[in-house]
Amino acid sequence: TFSTRSSYGKAQRSYRLKSDRYLSRGNCIIREQNRVIGEIVLPNLASKDKHEFSIGEDANIIYKENVTLISNQTSSDKRRSSSIYEIHIQIKNFKENSINIQYEQKGFYIHHSYKLMKSTKHQFIQDGSSIKSNMTLKANMDEVYSYTVEIIN
Repeated sequence: TFSTRSSYGKAQRSYRLKSDRYLSRGNCIIREQNRVIGEIVLPNLASKDKHEFSIGEDANIIYKENVTLISNQTSSDKRRSSSIYEIHIQIKNFKENSINIQYEQKGFYIHHSYKLMKSTKHQFIQDGSSIKSNMTLKANMDEVYSYTVEIIN
């Protein structure tokens, strides 16, 4: 959920499995770089079905999200207010391989309306009540991404 406060943490270890044949329900062991990192129970999957799941946090990918209020205006009748925020996301990849990141900021539905105004260096999109982006981060890299959003209450 969108918050005007800064946040930090570890990335969710999430996967999207698409089967090329029928898979019956059963245990699935998840490996990364020949290391066991988790286990889940897969449901029955038909050919071409997709199954998305998460198995906790990844300590090798951390993020820090800073939210800065740029401007705040209230209408003369005090019925509407408009706030512009700049969001900076710093992501650090401590892994020895590149990673794909799916960023999603949810929770804009609680406001009357919102609008993605601009993004720098990277493509962000407005999708329903979320801001989304797909990124690739090289091994042992640290990147900062940013976008600006206007929220109207």
